[in-house]
Amino acid sequence: LESKAGQKVALVGPSGAGKTQLCLTVAANAVARGRNVHWIQAGSCSFYEQRFLKILGERTKRGRVTTEFVEDAESLVRGVENCPAASVVIVDSPCAVLSPNLGGNRNHLGYHDISLVAIALAKRSKKGAVVLVVNGTVRASEDDSPKETWKPALGLAWTYAVGILLSLS
Repeated sequence: LESKAGQKVALVGPSGAGKTQLCLTVAANAVARGRNVHWIQAGSCSFYEQRFLKILGERTKRGRVTTEFVEDAESLVRGVENCPAASVVIVDSPCAVLSPNLGGNRNHLGYHDISLVAIALAKRSKKGAVVLVVNGTVRASEDDSPKETWKPALGLAWTYAVGILLSLS
């Protein structure tokens, strides 16, 4: 995955498609090149450190990786805004903290939260960081449809928050 400073990339795909694995590989490559990485894990506190170290392997550990766990949309925004200087910022599973306010009569809160995160990501990318965001999928097909289809978990509104949408299956 080649990306330029200032790009915002969303990785979308079902569970097990390799979204987090790709992010771990990007992080390891950045660290091996002496760059700093800030990993924001939303909704769970697992950074997958052992997998990361295995991917990094024998490469020189010149860079630095900082990790942060966020439990809600407000702390996600603060995490993106206040993260240390990093060449790569990875936000894993923002839907874990953003989707609870989507649907039903809470849609206005959910879209407001998505907008705040999008603004924070845009500011971070304007400072030269490559931003990778992992977004899962939800079933989109009708109950009587013979073929299952999937859509990004945060819906169409989220696609405006990133510049590149990369779908993994």
